[in-house]
Amino acid sequence: MGLHSFSTLTIASCLLLGVMPGHSSAAVPWQGFEDVPPSNIFYDDITWLRDEGITKGCNPPANLLFCPEDFVTRGQMAAFLSRALHLPQPTSSNWFSDDDGLVFEGDIDRLASAGITKGCDPPENMMFCPDEPVTRAQMATFLARALELELGSGIDWFSDDDHSVHSADIDRLRAAWVTFGCNPPTENRFCPDDHVTRQQMAAFLHRALTQPVQGAAIGVHGSTWPDPLYLFADMVATFEVRNSGTLPLIDVIAGTYWPADEGFWGDCAPESVSGPVERLGNNDEVLEPGEIWDWYCGQPTWNLWEAMYFEASGAPNGGARVSALDKVEYSVLSAIYATVTVSATSVEPGDEVTWTILLHNPSSLHCARAYVGVREHGHGGHTYLNDPDLVLVGDSDDEFEPGEQWQYEYTTELWSDTYLEVTTHYSPDFSPQMTATSFGSIFSETVTVIDP
Repeated sequence: MGLHSFSTLTIASCLLLGVMPGHSSAAVPWQGFEDVPPSNIFYDDITWLRDEGITKGCNPPANLLFCPEDFVTRGQMAAFLSRALHLPQPTSSNWFSDDDGLVFEGDIDRLASAGITKGCDPPENMMFCPDEPVTRAQMATFLARALELELGSGIDWFSDDDHSVHSADIDRLRAAWVTFGCNPPTENRFCPDDHVTRQQMAAFLHRALTQPVQGAAIGVHGSTWPDPLYLFADMVATFEVRNSGTLPLIDVIAGTYWPADEGFWGDCAPESVSGPVERLGNNDEVLEPGEIWDWYCGQPTWNLWEAMYFEASGAPNGGARVSALDKVEYSVLSAIYATVTVSATSVEPGDEVTWTILLHNPSSLHCARAYVGVREHGHGGHTYLNDPDLVLVGDSDDEFEPGEQWQYEYTTELWSDTYLEVTTHYSPDFSPQMTATSFGSIFSETVTVIDP
């Protein structure tokens, strides 16, 4: 993650050297903003923002307040970024027509010259809309351009930003750990249209502008088993977290992640640091260079996810977090499959036709309450078939054993073109409290009725 032509060292060394304007080294130490107590979860972020000279306060000239819950305007955002990135003088002094004479005009022009903003009225982009509040989505694009972030790991991290033109930048911000979401602990939403408060902006900038320490690195490699996986069967996901850098890492966390529209973060527990079973003889919380921790998650496969993401992160002592991501693709199969055949595909009006529905259990699961739902589709619409209409041939017990086959037959007279829609249902016997879950539909051939 690279700053837009500047580094954090530039900010640290060039911005006031820790001394605020109008204050001498003999001044009374700063006691913090009166409206930001240490109990505020953004306290460290706001303090960092003030120490770096990126903000002075919200009530000049006293500047004893920060106004943490006030919304940030686009003009204020320009000032924050201009100071934080120490942007040079603009290449033009009049990029936009609606900021003339404003206190933030110079900052806005610097942002435009650096390519961080284009305007607010595309395609003309003659205006900046400096007094409008910044949305979380707009803020994502500002930061993604400023930091020259790469693509967001190819993951659609959030379920509520697909409509947004800022979606790609939001994903880039999440991949860089600048944002986590807006609905903890699930964190599968970003709330792109919400306005950004000053305290939220402090957190975004703090994460974005605190670069990883050189030598800090982490890697992750995941896998799932058994293969194949069946719906409702137990799946174990394992992944190795390796310190691939030269510095020890602390506060190491890891988790599994499914696509945002499907799932959630799931906490995992460390399985081992020295072997495949448990953490024997090593109970410290430091992941040393070259060391590997094995993590695992075990759970039934409730849904037909096609991929699982493993993410791990850790921090060197006093440095920013580093993270890594691994994607494992897999497929979940149904424990029940159906095939449908018909005795004839062309008949005369009133002829009888027999459909044969064969259920097969290729898995190792013992399934309870396996059955089929059948709809007959004809010219008059569709009709659900009652149980007496379906004849179970052979085995009629309640357990559908591994490798077992059940056969149903349905015989009827046809007066119009007709086909059957068959849906399989089953639940595993280890979870009898569950309702039977549908697993897709298959369709028979259409039987054509020909009037001679």
